[in-house]
Amino acid sequence: MFEFPFTPRCAGHFEGVQRSRHVARRLKKLAKIAAVLHKAGWPAWLSIGGLCFEPVGVAGEDDCKHCFFLRTAERLADLGVEEPFQPFCGPTLEDMLDEEDMMPYVGTTGDGGIHEPSSN
Repeated sequence: MFEFPFTPRCAGHFEGVQRSRHVARRLKKLAKIAAVLHKAGWPAWLSIGGLCFEPVGVAGEDDCKHCFFLRTAERLADLGVEEPFQPFCGPTLEDMLDEEDMMPYVGTTGDGGIHEPSSN
C-alpha cells in the first residue's frame, strides 16, 4: 500500500489565504488521482495523511519492495499520474478511533439519539 500525502513537505511555509488556496488545489489534485485509480481498478481510500492506494496488476510485490515501488511509479506514469507518493499508508480515521469514540461525533442528533440518514 502507498500514499499520496495531503500536504507535500514544501507546503509548510503557507499561511492564511495562501494555505487555504493550497489545500483547495491539493484536494482537487488528489480527487483527480483518485478518479484515475478508480478507473484503473486500484482500490483507493483516505487516511489521516493522504490518499492511499493499492496497485493492482503490478508484479513483484513479494520479491523486492524497492522494485515494486519503482514498478508502481512506472504504472502510475502510464496512467498519467506523475505525483510523488510514499511507500506506506497512514491509518484511517476509523483505525484511530474505536466505535464507542466515534458515536458522539457521527450520526447523532445532539441529544444522544442517532438519526436516520435522509433519503434526499
